[in-house]
Amino acid sequence: MGIVNSISFRFIEIWLVFSVLSFKRPALSFFFIPFAIVILCTYYHLALCDGRPNSPALEPRAPVSVPPEPPVPPVPIVPPEVPRLDLPLITDREHFIEQQQRFNLYYLGRNRITHLAEFTGRLERAVPIERNIEAALVFDGYEPDRIRGRINEIRGILFTHPTMVLLLSERTLGRELNEIQTNGMRQSAPYMRVVRAICNADLIL
Repeated sequence: MGIVNSISFRFIEIWLVFSVLSFKRPALSFFFIPFAIVILCTYYHLALCDGRPNSPALEPRAPVSVPPEPPVPPVPIVPPEVPRLDLPLITDREHFIEQQQRFNLYYLGRNRITHLAEFTGRLERAVPIERNIEAALVFDGYEPDRIRGRINEIRGILFTHPTMVLLLSERTLGRELNEIQTNGMRQSAPYMRVVRAICNADLIL
């Protein structure tokens, strides 16, 4: 009731002021009524919003909870496919001896210490490449005896340039061995060379 009485007194004061002004200047009476209605509505609105002692306060909105994303399962790491035989066609020692005899033909007259280091480096990389190629051909269905019977032709495809004059460099053999261990045998350059030779009938197994 106090707010309403205050509005009434305020309205009466405004009414008296405009009455006096209207008496002195009648033209102002045309603007008094709309102006008084606006002021009355404004005060009435304030009384309704703020004057009620029991008006509930606005409660803050609760934060919207976002459900956590489900954990992404880890992608299993598939190791590269490098076929291995439980019983190799020949031992690693036999591989080394046969490769050494073949590589000696390319090192005739080359007796420097740097030549020996190159020879050893090529040999250490060529033997595992050959062993993995033999295993891959067996897994592909070729007879082990036919593989061993054509091993010199396979070595020529694996370790020499197409002209058959020069050996592949130690760096090239190292890169191709790393390619086998990283990407798998069937995506490697040595295996693709052997498969291409078989398809072109340059190698008969």
